Amino acid sequence: MAIGTRTLGELNDVYRAFWEKQNELRDRRLADPSLRQAVMQELAGYQVRGLELRNQETLERLLEKADHFRQTILVEQASRAGRAPKADALQRHIVGIVQQRPSITARQLLKRLHRDQGGELIQEIDDGVVYFTQPDGSEEGRTKRAPSKGLKDRLSRAKKQVNSR
Repeated sequence: MAIGTRTLGELNDVYRAFWEKQNELRDRRLADPSLRQAVMQELAGYQVRGLELRNQETLERLLEKADHFRQTILVEQASRAGRAPKADALQRHIVGIVQQRPSITARQLLKRLHRDQGGELIQEIDDGVVYFTQPDGSEEGRTKRAPSKGLKDRLSRAKKQVNSR
């Protein structure tokens, strides 16, 4: 039915249904403290700037924009969360050592890594730096380096990971 052929009663029903949805949406958005705060700050900014009423956006529009902005941020955060840094080959090796010997100290770990030198993973330990092979899809892998001073932190993370299982 075209708009020109509707009766006033039918138009009233259409508008009533529209505003019922809008009011429900407004109330739901206002119930969210972060959205409410964002909108109230915007409204306060209107007052500070002395913005005329005709140039101000409606409460519903401000809530809609704030909700859209929040959804955009949540999507971005979710996409970044999937890209959390993964443990490198040395860290995985340390976790394996901790699983075998949970009470190992940083000094004992360094001695163990010295024994593992020349193998597939640990290439060399020289001048306080552990050189190791990080698989990258190639046959040789990629050489990475880690300061031996950082082994205590790696060990701590490994113990935390092993104990959380």
